[in-house]
Amino acid sequence: MQPELYAKALKKLLSEGFDVNDAFANFIKVLKRRGAIGLLPKIVLQLESMEMREQAYKPTLSVARDSDFTMATKDAVVGVLPVEKVIDKTLIGGYKIEQNGTLIDTSYKGVLLDLYRKITN
Repeated sequence: MQPELYAKALKKLLSEGFDVNDAFANFIKVLKRRGAIGLLPKIVLQLESMEMREQAYKPTLSVARDSDFTMATKDAVVGVLPVEKVIDKTLIGGYKIEQNGTLIDTSYKGVLLDLYRKITN
């Protein structure tokens, strides 16, 4: 069996709510039983790679306070996608959405900085 298949199987177990310690202990037993314990480093690399890919596609929503999060979730784009919420007190108000290197900035801080740049140029 390929390391990627083992990694997917382990990820599925963990996503279904199994206890992490029990899942790993049983997973190691299965690898030993199948004579595949040598694949463990490659399986770990596959898990890390899968996690990095998921994080790359998962949008991050930065807000100054929880009330801004409520406002942002009413936005059609944010309401459809699952987002990771980050509280950033430097934003003053509003929100920023970042995904795959694309930034949508509707924060008060962004607006004020843009206004400052226009005035000083």
